[in-house]
Amino acid sequence: MVNPEKVPTVFGYAPLIVISDSMDLEYSKDYGNPGAFNKGDLIFIKEIDPSDLKEKDIISYLDEDDKVVSHRIIRFEEKDGVRMIITKGDYSVSEDPAVHPDRVVGIYLSRLPKLGGFAMFLQKPV
Repeated sequence: MVNPEKVPTVFGYAPLIVISDSMDLEYSKDYGNPGAFNKGDLIFIKEIDPSDLKEKDIISYLDEDDKVVSHRIIRFEEKDGVRMIITKGDYSVSEDPAVHPDRVVGIYLSRLPKLGGFAMFLQKPV
């Protein structure tokens, strides 16, 4: 809570709770995309140098409202000498606004199905 604009990590790794269907696993399979996750999953990300990212990687980044979004990279665009990242949810119709590399939190590693709901439950007061 001290730094709400920063995702807490341990040795460069962080767990995140998936709260939307934008990367639905079944939809991703239909389009031949590797990976993905469902609403309610617990996912794990790892910090990464943004210059190492490539198309089809799934990344987590902070949007304009400092909320964490986890979507797939669909391409890169140069803007004022910066390699901006264009992402989109597998289940989304439209692209996300361009992501500055400084806003990248990490790259998707794995998921634990349905454990996000349990993790969310543990965060609520009794």
